Amino acid sequence: MTHRDEVQNSSPLPDGQSDTFAWVFGNPGKGVALSNTRLRAADLRDAQRQSGNIPIEDRRATPLLLEIEVLIDTTAREARRELARLQGAGTTEPLGTRRFSSYPRPMRYIGTVQGLSGLIQDICAVGIADGVVLIPLSPHPTEKLIMTEVAELIA
Repeated sequence: MTHRDEVQNSSPLPDGQSDTFAWVFGNPGKGVALSNTRLRAADLRDAQRQSGNIPIEDRRATPLLLEIEVLIDTTAREARRELARLQGAGTTEPLGTRRFSSYPRPMRYIGTVQGLSGLIQDICAVGIADGVVLIPLSPHPTEKLIMTEVAELIA
């Protein structure tokens, strides 16, 4: 049902920021790639509302990707602990990005590999988006877990 592309992105994101690494997961039949139209939403309800406002002709023409900032660990408790550590250090922005106040923050997922893979599958299954762009908030252990465990569960 899904595939993954690990992409080192040298081009800027739609709002002028750039991310060091982003992982794209989605429906290969739709031609999902990092260059597709991106949706930035506060939560799933907002994503569904925005997605529903896109004309069906446009949705058929270009795959839609939902941006998600992620921080995952082996347990949800460890992920929340890492988030608290990052917040205490004032570093809860994704790696290599700059934030502009005029642009909304993507939705966030803080938790486990299993929870993230279920979220991705649900987003695609209910048609909110054709895929997701995962933007890590912290390299360790998020990047390793995305490359190994999330990729295996989604594949």
